[in-house]
Amino acid sequence: MQRCLTPILSLIGLCIPFFSINAQYALLTPEEMMDLAEKASASLEQNGATALPEFNGPVRLTLTDQTFEKLAEENIDSEVLQKLEALKNKEYSGIEFTNAVDQLIGKRTAYKLEPLLFRYAKQEPSKWVKGRPLEFLYPVVLDCTNFTFAAQPWLPYVVNTPNILKQIRSPKGKLFLFDACQLVSKNPEGVWYEEWLPLDARVKRIFHLYTYIRQVPNQPYQVLVMSANLKESVDTLNDLARKRWKK
Repeated sequence: MQRCLTPILSLIGLCIPFFSINAQYALLTPEEMMDLAEKASASLEQNGATALPEFNGPVRLTLTDQTFEKLAEENIDSEVLQKLEALKNKEYSGIEFTNAVDQLIGKRTAYKLEPLLFRYAKQEPSKWVKGRPLEFLYPVVLDCTNFTFAAQPWLPYVVNTPNILKQIRSPKGKLFLFDACQLVSKNPEGVWYEEWLPLDARVKRIFHLYTYIRQVPNQPYQVLVMSANLKESVDTLNDLARKRWKK
């Protein structure tokens, strides 16, 4: 069974396999996030819809001999490693992988181990995705005209789902992705906003997320990148964005 971001999302059938992150620091700086969005935007501007497959992945994961060698160095319990041997050399999507790990070693243990499993698992193929889903080291492509995802490498089942951006709400009821579409329509060069979301159903914890979104020139797409716990305020981030526009 897939884990749901919130009960509200489960009502619309959107159960998202989100994972734990280190909430003490951001993995990309604001400048790196904007660089990533601009590179993705340039690829989409040049190639249009033909570029979408490279953003969708799909991401595949495999536990290899090298994975188990690394896990052993981390002093993982031998009984847990023995159970995980059942997954060895088998290729999984992100959703399949987390479900399989949960079933083998239990959700509580899996939650603690997932950062190491994703760090050491073989991941391929994807030009844009690096790291685990909530490390946000990848761009998401929206189609705000149809209020849907044009590309999402970890959640292929949301791609082209009609009006889904009008259905996904934060715990406070905000349509945060729909709001992002409204913001970028007024700030096509790029704009920052923030939201607080629970990212894993196994822990009652709200993360402070920062999102940068920009319009792809001459295309019906928008590129979005996210990070947790940036030090800068949204006002400061938008000042940084405006300075880039003027260059």
